[in-house]
Amino acid sequence: MMDDNDRLLAYMQGRLDEAGAAAFEADVARSPDLQAELAALSAVANVMAKDVPDEAAKDAGWARLSRSIEAEQMRTPANQNRRPSFAQAAGFAVASVVAWQFFAVPFLTGSEDPAFVPVSESTAGPTLRIAFTDDARLADITALLSAAGAVITDGPSAVGLFTLEFPDEAARAEAEALLADRSDLVITVSRP
Repeated sequence: MMDDNDRLLAYMQGRLDEAGAAAFEADVARSPDLQAELAALSAVANVMAKDVPDEAAKDAGWARLSRSIEAEQMRTPANQNRRPSFAQAAGFAVASVVAWQFFAVPFLTGSEDPAFVPVSESTAGPTLRIAFTDDARLADITALLSAAGAVITDGPSAVGLFTLEFPDEAARAEAEALLADRSDLVITVSRP
């Protein structure tokens, strides 16, 4: 579909069929803006007709004017917002993850939780190895370990074993008996 500028040029150059020309003339009658543009182009055409007797030069003038109008329509604003390239977006994503890992995670995990000891730390007290049932819920496991006074220090291993640490031998012996009686949550309990 042609816009008003294309229709105006086509009308001035006689490229519209009778129906298109009639429709354009009706639009010009309703629009003061189109009337002004048509008057300006008609004035240019009259000047060109008087000053340029050669028909080829007239056609070249119309072509140059048409190109000028089309170029004006095609200009992009200087402040056009462009999307970042894929490489820029990927670089931003990588930088965000790195910043999160090195700055946010250490800050957020700075509080000491007595129920968690990193694997990199060696165990100081007596330990047990334990495997939980597949359908054991986290809330039930947490309650059981809290009642037993156990702290998870490693796991799960490749075969699903967790290492529990206790403050002393007496606590380990009590917890071993308690954990062995909970067959609904515990598959096996053993000393390393």
